[in-house]
Amino acid sequence: MSTADTQPKALTVDGVDEVMEWVESENRKFYTHVFKATTQPPVATLTIVHGLGEHIDRYEDMARAFARSGIQVLGFDQRGFGKTGRQCGVLGDNEGLGTVASDIALMNKRV
Repeated sequence: MSTADTQPKALTVDGVDEVMEWVESENRKFYTHVFKATTQPPVATLTIVHGLGEHIDRYEDMARAFARSGIQVLGFDQRGFGKTGRQCGVLGDNEGLGTVASDIALMNKRV
């Protein structure tokens, strides 16, 4: 992954500010995608945890709908899936349920 790929990227789509960035924890980089309304502060926060064989960017339309309703959304590609899996070169291996639970707790702390 080049340095340019690891820099946060921000854009606004349909009244929703979005930030895509890499978060590092325990020598692992996770691709994250945050959605937040441009017109109001969030009234709640939601972390999306995708299923096996999925990636977070498949949920963009739903996340934007939540954000436009005032719910800030954080999504991330789990270990072994999406951009996170491709970045570490190990697709399909999430390293077990305990690791998944720890990763979800880490992401929840970010929001």
